[in-house]
Amino acid sequence: MKVNDATGFCEEMVLYFNPADCDDPITAVVFRLPVARTLYLLWRQGHIVSQHFSLAVLEIAYRIVETHPPTVEQLAACFRIGTYTPDFIRPDVQRFCERALPYFTGELTMGFRVECRGEEEDN
Repeated sequence: MKVNDATGFCEEMVLYFNPADCDDPITAVVFRLPVARTLYLLWRQGHIVSQHFSLAVLEIAYRIVETHPPTVEQLAACFRIGTYTPDFIRPDVQRFCERALPYFTGELTMGFRVECRGEEEDN
Protein backbone atom coordinates (compact mmCIF):
# COMPACT_ATOMS: atom_id res chain seq x y z
CA MET A 1 0.00 0.00 0.00
CA LYS A 2 1.41 3.38 -1.02
CA VAL A 3 1.83 5.96 1.73
CA ASN A 4 1.75 9.71 1.11
CA ASP A 5 5.16 10.97 2.25
CA ALA A 6 3.83 14.37 3.32
CA THR A 7 0.92 13.14 5.45
CA GLY A 8 1.85 9.58 6.42
CA PHE A 9 -1.60 8.32 5.41
CA CYS A 10 -2.08 5.44 3.00
CA GLU A 11 -3.38 6.81 -0.30
CA GLU A 12 -5.92 4.00 -0.51
CA MET A 13 -7.45 2.05 2.34
CA VAL A 14 -8.52 -1.57 2.03
CA LEU A 15 -11.98 -2.29 3.41
CA TYR A 16 -13.05 -5.82 4.21
CA PHE A 17 -16.71 -4.94 3.83
CA ASN A 18 -18.63 -3.29 1.03
CA PRO A 19 -20.08 0.02 2.26
CA ALA A 20 -22.75 -0.13 -0.47
CA ASP A 21 -24.07 -3.37 1.11
CA CYS A 22 -23.39 -2.46 4.73
CA ASP A 23 -25.86 -3.64 7.38
CA ASP A 24 -25.12 -0.59 9.53
CA PRO A 25 -27.24 2.30 8.21
CA ILE A 26 -24.99 4.95 9.80
CA THR A 27 -21.85 3.57 8.13
CA ALA A 28 -23.74 3.42 4.83
CA VAL A 29 -24.54 7.14 5.18
CA VAL A 30 -20.90 7.90 6.01
CA PHE A 31 -19.79 6.41 2.69
CA ARG A 32 -22.37 8.39 0.71
CA LEU A 33 -21.05 11.73 2.01
CA PRO A 34 -17.58 12.67 0.66
CA VAL A 35 -16.35 14.55 3.74
CA ALA A 36 -17.60 11.84 6.11
CA ARG A 37 -16.08 9.10 3.94
CA THR A 38 -12.73 10.90 3.87
CA LEU A 39 -12.76 11.40 7.64
CA TYR A 40 -13.69 7.74 8.21
CA LEU A 41 -10.88 6.51 5.95
CA LEU A 42 -8.24 8.80 7.44
CA TRP A 43 -9.21 8.42 11.10
CA ARG A 44 -9.63 4.66 10.89
CA GLN A 45 -6.05 4.17 9.67
CA GLY A 46 -4.43 5.02 12.95
CA HIS A 47 -7.03 4.77 15.67
CA ILE A 48 -8.76 2.10 17.67
CA VAL A 49 -12.48 2.65 17.26
CA SER A 50 -15.70 1.61 18.97
CA GLN A 51 -19.13 0.61 17.76
CA HIS A 52 -20.03 4.32 17.79
CA PHE A 53 -17.22 5.33 15.41
CA SER A 54 -19.44 5.98 12.37
CA LEU A 55 -21.76 8.20 14.41
CA ALA A 56 -18.80 10.23 15.69
CA VAL A 57 -17.53 10.54 12.11
CA LEU A 58 -20.89 11.91 10.96
CA GLU A 59 -21.07 14.45 13.77
CA ILE A 60 -17.56 15.76 13.06
CA ALA A 61 -18.05 15.66 9.28
CA TYR A 62 -21.15 17.85 9.56
CA ARG A 63 -19.09 20.41 11.51
CA ILE A 64 -16.40 20.29 8.82
CA VAL A 65 -18.99 20.82 6.07
CA GLU A 66 -20.55 23.74 7.97
CA THR A 67 -17.28 25.56 8.70
CA HIS A 68 -14.99 24.63 5.75
CA PRO A 69 -11.94 24.89 8.04
CA PRO A 70 -8.92 26.38 6.24
CA THR A 71 -6.48 25.93 9.15
CA VAL A 72 -5.35 23.11 11.41
CA GLU A 73 -6.75 24.92 14.45
CA GLN A 74 -10.17 25.34 12.84
CA LEU A 75 -10.22 21.68 11.75
CA ALA A 76 -9.26 20.62 15.28
CA ALA A 77 -12.15 22.72 16.63
CA CYS A 78 -14.53 20.47 14.66
CA PHE A 79 -13.43 17.56 16.89
CA ARG A 80 -14.32 19.29 20.15
CA ILE A 81 -17.00 17.78 22.31
CA GLY A 82 -19.24 20.82 22.73
CA THR A 83 -16.77 23.54 23.63
CA TYR A 84 -14.53 21.13 25.54
CA THR A 85 -11.79 18.77 24.36
CA PRO A 86 -10.29 16.63 27.12
CA ASP A 87 -6.60 17.55 27.59
CA PHE A 88 -5.41 13.97 27.11
CA ILE A 89 -6.68 13.79 23.50
CA ARG A 90 -5.84 17.35 22.43
CA PRO A 91 -2.29 16.53 21.17
CA ASP A 92 -3.58 13.52 19.24
CA VAL A 93 -6.32 15.58 17.58
CA GLN A 94 -3.84 18.33 16.74
CA ARG A 95 -1.37 15.90 15.12
CA PHE A 96 -4.16 14.19 13.19
CA CYS A 97 -5.48 17.52 11.91
CA GLU A 98 -2.01 18.68 10.84
CA ARG A 99 -1.76 15.59 8.62
CA ALA A 100 -5.42 15.50 7.51
CA LEU A 101 -6.05 19.16 6.59
CA PRO A 102 -5.01 18.78 2.89
CA TYR A 103 -7.76 16.17 2.44
CA PHE A 104 -10.41 18.63 3.64
CA THR A 105 -9.13 21.62 1.67
CA GLY A 106 -9.21 19.66 -1.59
CA GLU A 107 -5.44 19.40 -2.05
CA LEU A 108 -5.44 15.60 -1.61
CA THR A 109 -7.99 12.82 -1.99
CA MET A 110 -8.42 9.55 -0.17
CA GLY A 111 -9.54 6.36 -1.89
CA PHE A 112 -10.49 2.88 -0.84
CA ARG A 113 -10.62 -0.63 -2.24
CA VAL A 114 -13.09 -3.30 -1.17
CA GLU A 115 -11.81 -6.83 -0.69
CA CYS A 116 -14.63 -9.26 0.08
CA ARG A 117 -14.87 -13.01 -0.47
CA GLY A 118 -11.87 -13.06 -2.76
CA GLU A 119 -13.23 -10.24 -4.96
CA GLU A 120 -11.68 -6.79 -5.33
CA GLU A 121 -13.49 -3.58 -6.26
CA ASP A 122 -11.81 -0.16 -6.68
CA ASN A 123 -13.53 3.10 -5.61
